[in-house]
Amino acid sequence: MTKRFIKPKPGLVVRRPENAQQLPAEGAEVNWNSYWARRVADGSVTQFKTKPAQAKPQAKATTKKQEADGS
Repeated sequence: MTKRFIKPKPGLVVRRPENAQQLPAEGAEVNWNSYWARRVADGSVTQFKTKPAQAKPQAKATTKKQEADGS
């Protein structure tokens, strides 16, 4: 069975059909079936083929003036 990562739209509660548990706001990997296809079609969830990558914190950019000042 195909697995896909899905996330509910902000503010919506979407339940898993197999156990009625709430889908976490950060999303979860599910077995893809017609239930989830209908949730995508009605706009309740967003699907991803794989789990989205976590954003890495960006280092603070320094300017040439800051480097010269030693800041």
